[in-house]
Amino acid sequence: RVAIVTRSNTGIGYLTALELVWHGARTYLACRNPAQAKEAIEKIKALVPGLDPEFLKLDITSLNLAHSAAHEFLKLESRLNILVDNAGIAFTPYELSEDGIELHLCNATGHFAFTVPLFNLLEKRSHKPGAHMRIVSMSSDTHRWVWGTAAFESLKSLNKHSSWMAVNMA
Repeated sequence: RVAIVTRSNTGIGYLTALELVWHGARTYLACRNPAQAKEAIEKIKALVPGLDPEFLKLDITSLNLAHSAAHEFLKLESRLNILVDNAGIAFTPYELSEDGIELHLCNATGHFAFTVPLFNLLEKRSHKPGAHMRIVSMSSDTHRWVWGTAAFESLKSLNKHSSWMAVNMA
């Protein structure tokens, strides 16, 4: 099996990648920071000798870079069984991405840009006997703490919230 786990250099993403490697999946750690990804890969290799996870550079704060990372993966692999989109941007100071999107919302928009190009690869093998394809989106339950509702009229109205409200709405 082939798997990708985003934001897998730390936290639940790291533990998910570790479990997938432990169970024999060829696993890509899709992270923005190569040094942090390398450190996570080395830790996994020490815990699970003989199985080498791979690094895939992914920056979900850029729609273009997220889309490009998916196409880079498509050059490397002819199949994908498991895709774990792990939301990892939380409680950062207010900042807009290069696309004009508040960073917390990139947990949704960046993963969308990364995932869509991979659909055909997942779908291509999904009808074969014994095929088990999964897309898992992980986030928090902080949306429960939002007072009122999100103003979806424009990016500008969404972007004016505090980082606390932004991460809760994302």
